[in-house]
Amino acid sequence: MQGHRYPGAVFDEQLRVEVKTALHDDPFFYDAHVTVTVRDGVVHLEGFVLDYSDVTTVLRIIKRKFPRLKRVVNELEVSRGDSDDG
Repeated sequence: MQGHRYPGAVFDEQLRVEVKTALHDDPFFYDAHVTVTVRDGVVHLEGFVLDYSDVTTVLRIIKRKFPRLKRVVNELEVSRGDSDDG
């Protein structure tokens, strides 16, 4: 039965590459600290972004490019960064 898992694994890897590429190619999103994994067609996002609008941007990109996606698990954290603002 392992033969049935392989096509799913290939699909997951292809989807991972396509999602990562879509995020990277967007001129308004900095993806260097975002990790994309896919398991059984479910996209998992981990890492951190610079502000809350980046989370919205990520989800917008994925929804637009992959409208039939099963699910996106968003585990992104917003980086507070170092500032002197208090």
